[in-house]
Amino acid sequence: MELRSGETKPNNTAPMLCALVAASAWAGAMSIIEVTKGSHSTPGIFGLMVGMPGDILGVWAGQMTDSVTAFYVAAFLGIWLFWFGVLKAAITLKHKLKSSR
Repeated sequence: MELRSGETKPNNTAPMLCALVAASAWAGAMSIIEVTKGSHSTPGIFGLMVGMPGDILGVWAGQMTDSVTAFYVAAFLGIWLFWFGVLKAAITLKHKLKSSR
């Protein structure tokens, strides 16, 4: 990747940390919902729908290993990967639009 004069290399730290916070908060919220209301309650179902990318991986990992811990780890990683991709795409689009002026 060549940089033109006046350009800076994009930093991945901010999207990584933002995605980490979002994924941690969501995995924590889902564990609280499961303990208090249950995953088949209305809050549990809506929570699973909102965290869909990670929950699909989590259910798959939980079924394969028969472990609740594997569910939360895979759900966390899936949600983190989803949000990192969204934030990275937004930052890249911002840089492209800024450099096209």
